[in-house]
Amino acid sequence: MTSLGTPSLGAQLKKAHRIGAKYVVMVGMMEAKTGVFQVRNMEDGTQEEVKKDDIIEYIIDKVGVDVLNFYSPARDLVMD
Repeated sequence: MTSLGTPSLGAQLKKAHRIGAKYVVMVGMMEAKTGVFQVRNMEDGTQEEVKKDDIIEYIIDKVGVDVLNFYSPARDLVMD
């Protein structure tokens, strides 16, 4: 899932938690310039720096290929 625009980082992290994201890749201005992204483990709250070129392999290594699925934005259209 991608979240761009005006929501604060806190709001975006809450949304990621609500949809059950295991990891969040954060790319701000500095990360875009340096090519080193922040990856937050949503289960234990830890955060690591991962090079842009390594991000896909990093996430697959953490979650495993068998649990990969695709986010459906239709779930966010339902108001609680």
